Amino acid sequence: MEIPKGGYVPRFSARQSAQGRGGQDDRPLPGGEPKHPGIAFSSGPSIAVMPFTNMSPGKNQEFFADGLTEEIIVALSHFQDFRVFGRHSTLRYAERPPSPQEIGRDLGAHYILTGSVRRNMKTIRVSAQLLDSASGECLWTGTYDRDLAATNILRVQDDITKCVTSMIADSYGVVPRRLARESLGKRPTKLGTYEAVLHFHHYNKCIDQKSFLKARRELQCAVEVDPDYARAWAMLAELYCDDYAFEFTAASARLEKAFELAGKSVALDPMSQHARFAMAYVHFHRGEKALFIDQIEQAIALNPNAAYILGFSGWLMVLAGEWERGLFIMAEGESLNPYHPDWFHLAPYLHAYNQEDYARALAIANRINMPDLFWAPLLRASALGRLGRTEKARAALEEAVRLRPDLQTRCREIIGRLVKVEDLARRFHQGLQAAGVAG
Repeated sequence: MEIPKGGYVPRFSARQSAQGRGGQDDRPLPGGEPKHPGIAFSSGPSIAVMPFTNMSPGKNQEFFADGLTEEIIVALSHFQDFRVFGRHSTLRYAERPPSPQEIGRDLGAHYILTGSVRRNMKTIRVSAQLLDSASGECLWTGTYDRDLAATNILRVQDDITKCVTSMIADSYGVVPRRLARESLGKRPTKLGTYEAVLHFHHYNKCIDQKSFLKARRELQCAVEVDPDYARAWAMLAELYCDDYAFEFTAASARLEKAFELAGKSVALDPMSQHARFAMAYVHFHRGEKALFIDQIEQAIALNPNAAYILGFSGWLMVLAGEWERGLFIMAEGESLNPYHPDWFHLAPYLHAYNQEDYARALAIANRINMPDLFWAPLLRASALGRLGRTEKARAALEEAVRLRPDLQTRCREIIGRLVKVEDLARRFHQGLQAAGVAG
């Protein structure tokens, strides 16, 4: 588009470019060659939300189906990297919907969300399905039954919207988990910017040095390719925070670097939930509690449907001693998407430990299945030490020391990297002393 010199009327013309239709990147999604021939891909997944069908006895319930469709479209659009096709694009398919493959080719959508609504006087049932537009495979189905006598229709609509969007688009939702599995086997030279994000989420499930180094390398490549990618800068900041907490490398000034990267992310996109969360994470590690709480509340407000960010935010609040608020937010996140990393169990463990319920703390610690993370046996060792089960406590401590050899000399410092409540950190260390820790 250009304005001719001396004129006011814009002139439009087509231009050829290396980018595909609609100005989107033609790179394939994870898995090698494009799975959708002829479709121009963006750097992240795209989804077409079809109008939900009213299956109720009367036509007068179509307003709810239409409203739910719109709410889901809006909620999905709050998830960064997701491209959402709304009703203006899909309404034409309402009467006689074509196959998922046809919709995918027509719109350039990787995924199709369909659904139906059935309502009577007392209850409402919403069913939703997520389809792969290339194969037509059904990737996920959800059915939600709600009692209208117990709440109003708008609250029901909001509740179902949160559940559907979080299950699909959250960091550990159906789509990111599927794409992550496909991406992990690809050569580094084949990776795109969104796939760097997927490797970050894979690291967050494992919390080990190998996946940390790979995620950091891919995110550094991503910001070189796209220096305006605020989310990648935010995730790099989180990795430097984790390097401070777990010391995967011998780097110095990790928190200073994390603060710099988080600041860059916020400057690029002040409305990015991930940018605000990264800044909150830096303030948490720096012991700046008021600033941490302010940033974490801003992050939550930017997308309350993001289950992983909700859960992680609550987790940090618990570790900072904000017990009631933190546990409530964690529960909200887990209600939206119960799929979360095992290290989330640290927060309820510390809550039980703080209440001197060591048997419950041990039961929670036993749920953690992360063989490369020293914190898992460390939690068991402290609870067992408090319960007087010395032999098992020593065995657990030996396992932790094998994973983190400097625990015996730096135990107090290492605990303090995550547990920010001083009295709780002191009592946790006492439990480890009963298990035989020296430092």
